[in-house]
Amino acid sequence: MDRGFASSFVSVVPVGDVSQEICGTVAQEVTGTIGLVCTVSPETLDPRFSFDSKRKQYSSPALLESLRMRSVERAVRVLGLADVDLFMPVLTFVFGEAILGGGAAIVSIRRLWQSFYGLPENPALTRARAAREAVHELGHTLGLIHCPYYSCTMRSTRSVEEIDLASGGLCGPCRRQIAIVVGGLLGSDQEPAHRSSTQ
Repeated sequence: MDRGFASSFVSVVPVGDVSQEICGTVAQEVTGTIGLVCTVSPETLDPRFSFDSKRKQYSSPALLESLRMRSVERAVRVLGLADVDLFMPVLTFVFGEAILGGGAAIVSIRRLWQSFYGLPENPALTRARAAREAVHELGHTLGLIHCPYYSCTMRSTRSVEEIDLASGGLCGPCRRQIAIVVGGLLGSDQEPAHRSSTQ
């Protein structure tokens, strides 16, 4: 861990069975883009309590609340990473959900797999999509709303095709807003771990 970051980081909590490779990719992208050191929790969250037998899906709000209440020592933000299909009562499915300006977010990789759509699997593409969605949802926890810039990671997406198009990283205004919030979380005597220069 970088010197000076012992008390400020994002904790990735695997929700159920999620590969360490995907968790590691997400942690690396979050650290590089947001500027808070991101670590993968050795503990997991069992999602079975949130299963809706009628919908055959898992409740995103229920999992998000559990993550919010979870005690993660020294974590600034908690990110759940799940390989189950998530829903909200008013939506057929969600790629993820976050508490705006709050301490927790969750991302599902279930619909990020090519095989979900009957296509040949592409693990590298799935990892890239998961990393993008993680930055997107954590951006919401840092107070960002959806961005109008087409290629910005914070744009609203309703399909994997739109996620793929939002591959330009954070736009300048979103980067600056995150830098201000992260600077406040870290304190004036610390610098972010890294800030992405992609637009």
